Amino acid sequence: SVRIPGGGDNNVIKLYFDMGGVLTNNGTIETTYGNTAIDLSYAPVTVNKIINTGNITTSYKTINIGLGSTLNLLSNAGTIYSTNAIAIENRGSINSIYNSGQIQASYSTILNVDTLTSLTNTNLITALIATIDNAGSLGTITNSGTISASSTNAIHNSYGNIESITNTSTGEINSGSDTIFNGSGRSITSLINQGDIDASADAAILNNGTITTLNNSGNIYAVEGIGIENDGGSATITNLTNSGNISAGTAISNTSGTIETITNTGSISSLTSLADIHNNGNINMLINRQRNLTFTGKLPANYQIMIASTSNYGKITFTDVTGTTNFGIHATSSVNENITYTDVITGISDAELSATTGTFTDAEGDSYNWSLSLDGGSYDLILGDCT
Repeated sequence: SVRIPGGGDNNVIKLYFDMGGVLTNNGTIETTYGNTAIDLSYAPVTVNKIINTGNITTSYKTINIGLGSTLNLLSNAGTIYSTNAIAIENRGSINSIYNSGQIQASYSTILNVDTLTSLTNTNLITALIATIDNAGSLGTITNSGTISASSTNAIHNSYGNIESITNTSTGEINSGSDTIFNGSGRSITSLINQGDIDASADAAILNNGTITTLNNSGNIYAVEGIGIENDGGSATITNLTNSGNISAGTAISNTSGTIETITNTGSISSLTSLADIHNNGNINMLINRQRNLTFTGKLPANYQIMIASTSNYGKITFTDVTGTTNFGIHATSSVNENITYTDVITGISDAELSATTGTFTDAEGDSYNWSLSLDGGSYDLILGDCT
């Protein structure tokens, strides 16, 4: 054990010079009162590796990477813990953090202010608030364990940019509210969920900035809130693809801002009387294969039905909508000639449809004339001869 029980500086291990080797802890590095267990902030230094299989604990910043300093690898299979503040603070450069143990803090577990190239978690990273707090440049986050915040923001991107977040099939990201938060003017290039992203309230994913690709093949869940919320005048989601399950009070809410394309081959469902999708902003394209999708607010500029078979094709109900939409059949659809697909659209009139007739050409180059026929409040889609 290496300890400082109290007193002045309270940095247990303070590195003043470049270290090309490895600092390995199999025991305990601890200060019960004061600053830092491992400090790389006194002067700009480069350290090759810090490997922990034991316990590193402080009441403030457990591991501190200062301005201009570089740590190539931090590997943790033990415990890194801050009782009152931040477990890992980076104001320099960390090439890689690999966690197969536990990293815990009362505030932010990992605070990145400058450059963190990759973060891989296979076990537990947890805090009260802003568990992973990015205010710099963060490359990749790969999670196959648990990232959690008991209060709010398991991943908080308020002042920085993140290249990619991948939550694998065994991964869980959860918090009390706004589990993944992307701030105004900030960007997440790719957000891939194959596991679970949950929020007890508010939103599972809240975007005020730009998300280029949001792909869900797992579960996004917010029992009392919103599954995916896009909110803000400049808030943009370019491609939102769902082949999994999004369940919440409102599954997708485009409160304001723009969603370019939503492609749904999975399940988008409201757990309340609210709609599966609510739009007060702009949705350019909605592509749907779900048979019971509901939608309120401003109509998408374009709505395309996806047809997999005569018994598996999209059906949508619009309620309290404004504007018009341009109906079409998605290019990947597999259709039959001289067949009627019943109840494909409910709740709008001819005046809200840009056209009720058109031509569909499939991937093999075959063409079909189609028409929408109103039948008792719902439109049937009728396909003619194959050319």
